[in-house]
Amino acid sequence: MAQNTPDRLDGPTAPAACGLRARLKVACGWEGRKRRKALPTATIFAAVVLATSPISVSAVYTRDLWYGTYSPQATTYYCVAASTLSWLGYIPNSTRPTQTTIYNYERQHMASPLSIGVDPRGWAYGMWYYTPAGYGFQDYDYPSNQQAQANGELEMGIRATGQPVGAIVAAGDHAYLVIGFQASSDPNFPGSSLYGFYVIDPWYGSGLGNIGTLPGGGPYNIAPNSYVTLSNWNAHYFLPDVNEGSYYYQRYDTILRSSSSNAPAGGRIGIDNPPASWADVFGGAPVTPVQPALQDLSDIADLREVVLTGLQQNELTRGNALGIDFRGVSVGSSVHVDSAASEFPSYFLVEIKKRARTVAVAMVTEEAGFIEFAGLRATETGFRLPDESYRAELAKAYGISATRTRLAWAWSDETMDPYLPVVEVATESGQWHALLKAGDSGVLHLSPSPSVKGAP
Repeated sequence: MAQNTPDRLDGPTAPAACGLRARLKVACGWEGRKRRKALPTATIFAAVVLATSPISVSAVYTRDLWYGTYSPQATTYYCVAASTLSWLGYIPNSTRPTQTTIYNYERQHMASPLSIGVDPRGWAYGMWYYTPAGYGFQDYDYPSNQQAQANGELEMGIRATGQPVGAIVAAGDHAYLVIGFQASSDPNFPGSSLYGFYVIDPWYGSGLGNIGTLPGGGPYNIAPNSYVTLSNWNAHYFLPDVNEGSYYYQRYDTILRSSSSNAPAGGRIGIDNPPASWADVFGGAPVTPVQPALQDLSDIADLREVVLTGLQQNELTRGNALGIDFRGVSVGSSVHVDSAASEFPSYFLVEIKKRARTVAVAMVTEEAGFIEFAGLRATETGFRLPDESYRAELAKAYGISATRTRLAWAWSDETMDPYLPVVEVATESGQWHALLKAGDSGVLHLSPSPSVKGAP
């Protein structure tokens, strides 16, 4: 299906067949960036995941519960406790103790003997214990071949309760609170296709490792409530658990409201026979796995077009996603981020502008010669893209003589948010170093740089 995409979006121009993603295989460098030697030359090609049947563009369904506040995690291992505390804020008459109190209680009710942190069963217990009488929660843990079913339960859990759901991400290393979803139509009725999720990462704002800012300058921060496309979620976030012991091994872990108000018990689907989720009993249409069809898309040539097409095909130009009217937006500057994580590709961060103001940043992943619209995040006032001039100013402000700069990201205690990449500098010796905070002091220091993919 050929399609020409303008430099900006004006009004309802989304295709009638609603897609989930746009991918490109490119033969030339991106606008504003020289091609890296590691990227192969290839013919232009793109693919779009389409819903199994066309729908009216007016039928798009956005459910985003974000109400402007959340609880950043207080330590590197309080991601579940912080997510519990945030979740309790959405449920009236819940008890909301400290993260430490929640953590200590949840640790007493785990299914796995973890030395640190909390497993899915502990999270379910925390929600059950601190919510009013009549509420029940359960960890529902799906086999490795049921990712689509797990996604459907996350979606319908939000739709049926009007409250968030929990997901274990990063293959068992981290926890996200899922607070919304984007779909082609109301999933309470048959024929709806899921496009992606709105999430809260408790690491953001924790002060445990975000990069610094220019002294006296504007913040380099992006508000929570990120939108992650389904394909990016499936490939790089919502991964089978391999880090929380044999009980959860190779399972997709979700924490949902249960139809039973009893304390959580065994939650492994196909083994433990847990009670039905609240959505399965009190929701609308039965939850069914999404099985989209693939169709080629031609004539897409650069980052600008893949971002605008991605906004259209996720139907983010309908409604008020992230509190932003994306009609009439344009695409601004971009930066490239080298990934040091084997399970996560390198990517671009691309400005989305409206009336000359950056209102959001899109992520475009780069993998096996393809680029793909992967999600976006709203920006805060004063946001500045960490481009080359920003990085040079940052190094100079801290008295560092840098011959080159770049951005990098990895799962680590220094940064867990791909929208907050680490600034790296090459000194006169030719060695690369990461600019990282020294504990809570806010002072940047040089650390050995990890090996990044495709970097010189």
